[in-house]
Amino acid sequence: MVKFCSNCGNELLEGADSCVKCGKLINGVRSNEKVVKSSIKKFCVNCGNEVSEGADICLKCGKLINPMEIPNFEERKSKLIAGLLALYIGGIGIHNFYLGNNMKGIIHLVLFLSGIFTFGITTFGSVVWAFVEAISIFMKKDQIDYYGNPLKN
Repeated sequence: MVKFCSNCGNELLEGADSCVKCGKLINGVRSNEKVVKSSIKKFCVNCGNEVSEGADICLKCGKLINPMEIPNFEERKSKLIAGLLALYIGGIGIHNFYLGNNMKGIIHLVLFLSGIFTFGITTFGSVVWAFVEAISIFMKKDQIDYYGNPLKN
């Protein structure tokens, strides 16, 4: 799947942590600074190089431009809620929607509903799959959501 930078629209390399064109950090890393379009130029405090408007790192020296917050505690998802959703109503994939993995949630939902046509076989499979995921959520120590943010306990 091809991804693009939310700041400049440049195509991102697979697994990249920042855009090589404008220096904007990606993959769940957030900036505290709001991006506001203006004519004010920004410069790196380390080397003096002019940087793009929404850049988080200097492309010349690699210094962070904006203070980082990884992750914001209020935005983190709860491990307990995710596990309970998977345990009790996980057959419909609700825990995957909660954790941000919409495609996996849709697959769970389709399997669950297609049990009408398969005499419950796919519904049973979806429920067993959700039960295994619930155990995994509760047992894993460093559980993360779809965007790579750790779950809070």
